[in-house]
Amino acid sequence: CINNKRLDCTSDLDCRYTLDTEAVLAPGMACSTRCTIKNGIIWEEPSNSPEELPSGDGTVPIVSLRRSREWADRLDYREVNIDKAGHREMLADKRFHQAVLEALVPTE
Repeated sequence: CINNKRLDCTSDLDCRYTLDTEAVLAPGMACSTRCTIKNGIIWEEPSNSPEELPSGDGTVPIVSLRRSREWADRLDYREVNIDKAGHREMLADKRFHQAVLEALVPTE
């Protein structure tokens, strides 16, 4: 049986999850110094200093991008940082294409 119910976007989807518009970032957390929150959405601010942790790609925070480091000891792991590359714009960036090529084509 296939569930083919059409969802009414104004009721079924909108009320399933709601943003906590009163949420605040807890002081002392790592993200509280480089992130802001507005209307329940957390925004990562761009880094202005080389000593600071770099920011993500404008959509995905750096802490999420670096999550795969947890598995580095169990696989052939290589992290490639593409400076100033936006989330969608990265797909048209030659540096991204080169990184994918190097990851997929074995070197001798």
